[in-house]
Amino acid sequence: MGFSKDKLLVFTKSARYKYQSIENAIKTIETLGYQNNFEVIQTEQDFKQHLFGVILHRMYH
Repeated sequence: MGFSKDKLLVFTKSARYKYQSIENAIKTIETLGYQNNFEVIQTEQDFKQHLFGVILHRMYH
């Protein structure tokens, strides 16, 4: 098994309005991830649904 980067899940769903600051924050976090060798995964999906998808991906890839 090879080396795997650390991963950071960023949940950005908002109730109504999509704030411009969210996009800026994601870009900043992605830059920090690149500089510090961790992967940023951004989602607006329900956390349980996203986690289930991650588990399935790891099982079959």
